Amino acid sequence: MDVQELERYGYSLLKRKEEISEKLKKPDMFFPMEIMGKQSKLACITVRIELPVYRLANGRTRSSQLEYLSTHPEAPKDLFTKDHDAFEAQRVQHELLKELVKEEDLLESFQSGEREQTEPIICTDTGVVVNGNRRLCAWRELYYKDKVKYKSFETISIAVLVGCDEKAISDIEKRLQIQKTMRAEYHWHTKALMAEEDLAKGYKEQEVAKSYDLTKKQLRTLIEARQFAAQYLKSKGYENQWSRVDKKYYAFESIVNGRKKISNPHEQELFEKLVFDLISESTDEVADKPSGRLYTTIKEYADNIHAISSDLYKKYNPDDSGSKDKEEEESPIQEQKPEDKPESKPDSVPADDNGDDDDDDDDLGLLTGGEAVEIDKASVVSKAMDDGATTSDLHTTIKSTIDTQKELQNEKDKALFLVHKLAKIAGDLQNAISIGMVDNASIDGVEQHLQTIRERADQIQKWVDEKK
Repeated sequence: MDVQELERYGYSLLKRKEEISEKLKKPDMFFPMEIMGKQSKLACITVRIELPVYRLANGRTRSSQLEYLSTHPEAPKDLFTKDHDAFEAQRVQHELLKELVKEEDLLESFQSGEREQTEPIICTDTGVVVNGNRRLCAWRELYYKDKVKYKSFETISIAVLVGCDEKAISDIEKRLQIQKTMRAEYHWHTKALMAEEDLAKGYKEQEVAKSYDLTKKQLRTLIEARQFAAQYLKSKGYENQWSRVDKKYYAFESIVNGRKKISNPHEQELFEKLVFDLISESTDEVADKPSGRLYTTIKEYADNIHAISSDLYKKYNPDDSGSKDKEEEESPIQEQKPEDKPESKPDSVPADDNGDDDDDDDDLGLLTGGEAVEIDKASVVSKAMDDGATTSDLHTTIKSTIDTQKELQNEKDKALFLVHKLAKIAGDLQNAISIGMVDNASIDGVEQHLQTIRERADQIQKWVDEKK
């Protein structure tokens, strides 16, 4: 590979430092910018488009890097951390940035001539791009494709950060790219990963939340949503393939909120498995919003998980009537596989007087007062799913369960409608007395309303007497 090809994605470190240092002696202009809360003026210089290198620690590409390593097992696991200036690392980073450029139509806007460089790219004094990685990628794509047509990108303007540490660089990235600006939005899981890393470094939760323009509650939900997304991807065989959940944030937010309503750990586990299937089957990415169908369905699963567990248990155990006394019968999906049977006890354990050294059932009887232990239906269903039980019409059964629960709730609401309304009326009457009975209050129409109230009250009283 010749020198020209090697320098497509950045000069060598020494060459970058020497050229930047020399040109800083006579800068073209100064660019005003806030750094760590203080106003500064960065010296701007003009360099060839080949000179800068992409920042591999760029938060925008963190999830993309993880996905690349997951889908390219032949690549070194330390590709993005071992040598920042390595050609292969910079080449792959360019490809990852190119995908972001495509998502945001940056290439088309520069290609059409509608946009030129209007403000400098922000770089360190070693030529690492802090802000402007995507723009640089787009310009390189165009310039390397046609150096005559896009000659305007042969040289670019960079504003140089001198002596900035990693914390200052991270602060600049968040302020310029993540917080409320006209910049393209980071993927939700990328922001969550960056926030987790900040917390791991010891930054206070309030400080991290503020840096991402979030409340502490929103930050926690964002991080928990990413953790569930990681579980989901791993369970489906797509570990770290984050692009698969780019437009699924509200689904995972719904899982976070829904799971908190469930106290039984077995029902929590079943809930996760069921909604992971829902997410996997969903192709409606447009509906990823708090009012979206997937978000609402997951909420319904959480609200009705106990009834869902019971109905699915019956589906897999049609012969089980639910009696606790059926010790002779064993559920089909409880049947123990040979490899699951407990190991025999060591020879050192003494046998009972009757020669039976398996006293587990007797001990269980003593602990439970001789009553059979009720099966946790959620754990049974969950195990059935793990063992490959047919789940093709599983969600149809669940929909029927939810519909039934809604009907039951409607009936309950109807049954309590009268008492709820009377309680409200009683409260309104008390407010009328406490607030309305003042010296200057109008009494026009009061007697008429009182008469109506008495008539309605008598009607209700008569109905109640008949019900007794």
